[in-house]
Amino acid sequence: MKYIGIDNSILHPAITIFDNETKKYNFITIFNEKHPSRNVINNLLEVNKNDDIDILVMIQDDLASEKKIPYYLKEQLKMLNQFSLVNHIAYTLSKYINSKDEIRIVMEGFSYGSSGNVLFDLGNVTGMLKYVLMRDYITNSKINGISVFHIESPKTLKKFYLNGNASKIELFEKFILETDKYLQESSFFNFLKENEFSKMIRTPKNIKSPWNDIIDSYIANRYAFDFFNPQGGK
Repeated sequence: MKYIGIDNSILHPAITIFDNETKKYNFITIFNEKHPSRNVINNLLEVNKNDDIDILVMIQDDLASEKKIPYYLKEQLKMLNQFSLVNHIAYTLSKYINSKDEIRIVMEGFSYGSSGNVLFDLGNVTGMLKYVLMRDYITNSKINGISVFHIESPKTLKKFYLNGNASKIELFEKFILETDKYLQESSFFNFLKENEFSKMIRTPKNIKSPWNDIIDSYIANRYAFDFFNPQGGK
């Protein structure tokens, strides 16, 4: 059985996969911004050397934010970015999951504060990702397909892990102290632990992306295991 936790977004989607047979975690994330600095890119490439994380750096096209170009062209550029995002997620997932695997998925749903055009764009990306998961994996499940895919609110996931109003820093600090013995064997986890006070990871008041997004996907993954295994047994 493979458990998948998804924190979906337009800029920094993240996925945590736990294989309950090999007892191994793998992490997938995308850093999808317009002008990442050379230092940021170098840091991401350094982290990507760990054998259990896949990071893609995507550079958004500036034209999508230009006021002078036609509306239809902006939308086309956004669609291209969204398709590239989902295609990369689908390709990377295929490295860890095949159509014969039994999987259980928990995806973090939209927050109640989501609004405006960003919500529509996120809805597009989420819809495409759901379609890919249904097409490639869920419809092949040995049990009722859709029942293996659970969507939960951000507040519920936070409450499950710590408390419903927990900040990104509070979640990060709990994550760093995790006693999950299989997580402790993760090279990516140990990299974060060794660099927890680095400027690459945090500011005085927040945890930077995509690290906080990966932690959110880990929380969804832990929730998936407990939700689909009420008797425990990891």
